[in-house]
Amino acid sequence: MHPILTPAQMRACETVAIQELGIPSILLMENAGHGTAQHIDSFFPDYNKKRILILCGNGNNGGDGAVIARWLNILGHGVHIVLVNDKKPSRDLKKNLDICSQMGVPISSLPPEEEDLQKLILSSTLIVDAIYGTGFRGELPPEIARLVQMVNDSLIPICSVDIPSGLCAVSGDTQLAFDASLTVAMEAYKPGHFLGKGKIFCKELRIAPIGIPRHFTGEFTNLALFDEADYWLPERNPTAHKGTYGRLVIIGGNTGFTGASLLATGAALKSGVGYVYLYHRPEHTALYASRLTEALHQPVPETAKGLPDAAKLDKLWANADAILIGPGLGTDAWALEMLKLVLKRKDVRLILDADALNLIAENRNLLPHLMRPDIVITPHWGEFCRLAEISMEDLRSDPLQHLLAFLPQSPMTILLKSSCSLMRFKDQVVVISAGNDALATAGSGDVLSGIIASFRAQGLDPAQAVTMGALLLGKTATELSKQRATQSIIPSDIIANLMRNPIQDE
Repeated sequence: MHPILTPAQMRACETVAIQELGIPSILLMENAGHGTAQHIDSFFPDYNKKRILILCGNGNNGGDGAVIARWLNILGHGVHIVLVNDKKPSRDLKKNLDICSQMGVPISSLPPEEEDLQKLILSSTLIVDAIYGTGFRGELPPEIARLVQMVNDSLIPICSVDIPSGLCAVSGDTQLAFDASLTVAMEAYKPGHFLGKGKIFCKELRIAPIGIPRHFTGEFTNLALFDEADYWLPERNPTAHKGTYGRLVIIGGNTGFTGASLLATGAALKSGVGYVYLYHRPEHTALYASRLTEALHQPVPETAKGLPDAAKLDKLWANADAILIGPGLGTDAWALEMLKLVLKRKDVRLILDADALNLIAENRNLLPHLMRPDIVITPHWGEFCRLAEISMEDLRSDPLQHLLAFLPQSPMTILLKSSCSLMRFKDQVVVISAGNDALATAGSGDVLSGIIASFRAQGLDPAQAVTMGALLLGKTATELSKQRATQSIIPSDIIANLMRNPIQDE
């Protein structure tokens, strides 16, 4: 996995490298600029490197830009540095500007007139954004906002240094930012590359090592990126039988929402579990009998009051390896009683999704049941806000902080689902950035919960089941989108294509 550092963690890491290892700051800048120049040289075709406009701020991001200009000049590309403000430059920036000046690299200030600025932009074949870097938060000053908008409107390719100027490196939030074709992160990824609107503005991500030992960055962060190289499937044994791969119980499917439990069931079966038992309300027996062939289904036994019968269910679930509750469950008294019975089971792995989480948010006396290491919860942002009693605006401002702050003493595993999902496991947070807008369809979450529950029933630990499941879902959507438009892909298509091209370590 690749470490991800917040801006504060990156600054602390650089400070230790400078003060304890004795690495001069200007050497870190040199490595950053040289590495970025190499990425630019390899990523963009030659015609984009004829007239490269490098926009430099007055800080160290601008210093990186000056080093980039020097190395691109050495590589034979035409470069022109433009200083976007008249503030006093940092010491290292000034030193590198002096070197560029001695080499004959053109250096000028930002033209004050819009017509002249437009000519400058349109005369370029590539633009390097080295204005703000990861320290930026808030809104761009009007004159920089005008520059960013004009550059974006020009459709000239952009390379951003560390992160597109205007994009928050913590949350990925922005009102306006450079729409970068390439973003080169210094030493490590930042949360804003993936969260919020990060995936929109950071289309292609590369890393430029700046000379800090790898173990240093790992010591400063509890956040990492999980990607395809980390993926593996549960092992299969050619002499195994159906009991080898676990017994999964799925509970859900209220009137009008039976599809949710059917999707979860289909996904679980396609992910390799040995048995799936779908328990449902008695009035839906005929529906499930007509729809299910590979899975077993049974109406939930009820008491005289029409509520789930605890004693009978305990016997029926005696051999269950995992229980998934929530997809289409409902939030009425029947559903609440069923959830309470499930939460009392201490001998089985639990996966709580959808309405199970909504019920806990409405009945907060159930929160202590989440203080278990064998529980996985899979809320989307709305469900998480209800659980954590925060607003969507609060969560959007710093999702990492709020994820870690929710029941911080609980050893459960949380998957906060979104276009970029976050998994909290103990005190670690893992980013899973696979997938596309094909998953922006009702039912995708039910498919994911079925995959995760299947992996849990097969014996994967909570973190393994969540990361492998989320990546499998995302990669399946990505592969499908190569064959058809994303808006035409529905959850049942995802199920049909699960593991069609299994991702395995080489």
